Amino acid sequence: MINYNKKPFPVDPHLYPIEQDLCSFERGSVEDINGNRYRTLKAGDQEWMLEDLKVTHYRNGDEILFGGLIDYKGEYKSLKDTGEGEYYCYSENNGLHINFDMNILFYNWYAVNDPRIIAPKGWRIPSEKDWLKISEYLCEHGLVVSKELELFKYGTKHKTACQYTAVNNYGNWWSTTQNLNNEACAFYDESEHMNQLINYNFLCKTAGCHIRCVKQIN
Repeated sequence: MINYNKKPFPVDPHLYPIEQDLCSFERGSVEDINGNRYRTLKAGDQEWMLEDLKVTHYRNGDEILFGGLIDYKGEYKSLKDTGEGEYYCYSENNGLHINFDMNILFYNWYAVNDPRIIAPKGWRIPSEKDWLKISEYLCEHGLVVSKELELFKYGTKHKTACQYTAVNNYGNWWSTTQNLNNEACAFYDESEHMNQLINYNFLCKTAGCHIRCVKQIN
């Protein structure tokens, strides 16, 4: 049974020293419908993306709705509350024009759960169990989860507050898991601030988080 209480999953470097060279892990890659290629890492019976999803179309070719912009100071730009799957990106205004950074995308949970499927073919969005499984596996092999999965800290967009928070502080990654309060489970990394902890919490489905995919096992 999964415990849905809000609590950290410990990844303490004193208990789990980094001893194993990642060269012993099988590497690969996967391409999404937009032609973006992502590096992957196989750990145990799971294979994970090492980079955040940056796709703007579902697997069937339909466009994902664009939900708004933020700048690198975390300031709110625009917002559309459609109740549908959306993505958001950073922007930079140099006084002459606005530059978009499409390499750092956020998605709401409706995009995660859309039947048109946001993950590349042969891949899926991880569940809460998937996140806990990879955390346990890497810890057992003397590895730090945040380092080996390359979890970067780009912040989180809390749509209910119409603003982004914790920009360049920590990142959140969606899972498919829901609770009875109509919230979805997201994992977040505060390793530079919280002694290498990988945490999980339940967020409003309109929040904007990053996405990592895990390979589908037939």
